[in-house]
Amino acid sequence: MLGVLLIGQMIMWTLYGNITVFYPRFVSDNHKSINSLLVGVTLAMFEASVLLSSPLVSLGLQRVGRKRFIIIGNICMILATVGFGLTYHIKDDTIFLLVSIALRLVQGFGDAACSTSIFSIIGQEFPNNRDEFLGYVEGAVGMGLMAGPIIGQLIFNLVGYQWTFYVSGILIALPLIA
Repeated sequence: MLGVLLIGQMIMWTLYGNITVFYPRFVSDNHKSINSLLVGVTLAMFEASVLLSSPLVSLGLQRVGRKRFIIIGNICMILATVGFGLTYHIKDDTIFLLVSIALRLVQGFGDAACSTSIFSIIGQEFPNNRDEFLGYVEGAVGMGLMAGPIIGQLIFNLVGYQWTFYVSGILIALPLIA
């Protein structure tokens, strides 16, 4: 189970970083009225959502359940990521921006639900080795952040904007299936 949690964390954080390499270029090529500041705001909404959602998730862990929150979080991340692929078809700049911000917020909530649950599971299931296993989780996050831009750019170069998100959605689903 720990291996699946670590792989899940790595894949989620790969998603966090992969969008940063191709999304700004796609926006500048296809949505001329969206400037780099708005692109930055859109990308920052992931972490803003994590910041706001994590305390709320922690309050609901006992009631909803850790494993359920992991499933809910993964589903949110999958749907939002596929939704980003569908933004390819939005031609209106304002609608594209608003939908992108909303999807990034959903991705952030999904990450908060998974990450908070994973940290809680580690604290509960491995009290004697908690520090060690938390270190493994943080290592997985670091690997995901490191690999994300590389993987994102490779997929983007091979299949383009929308399919980069569809492939990422499939990758996020793998730990959920496991």
